[in-house]
Amino acid sequence: MAYPQHMPTRYGHCESFFVESHDDGIYVARAEARERQRAIARMQQRALAEELSRLTADEYQEDIMQHMLHMEVSVHAGTPQCYIDQLAVTNHS
Repeated sequence: MAYPQHMPTRYGHCESFFVESHDDGIYVARAEARERQRAIARMQQRALAEELSRLTADEYQEDIMQHMLHMEVSVHAGTPQCYIDQLAVTNHS
């Protein structure tokens, strides 16, 4: 099937054309607005990630300290109980 080389129009064929530049401002403004929204969303996402990280660290701090104490106690298995009790007191404060 053969396609026509030029579509017939009521104005005829034109070798040159122009684009009005006042429309470009609208597209540029919209693109800049989208980019601003993306930048704001990235900043909010980073702030949320930092907050969640801090909350998680706070939540697990006691568990970490208990684990460290347990590991110290297992290393010092021959250490007297009074020293182990002192470690427990100093690690909780």
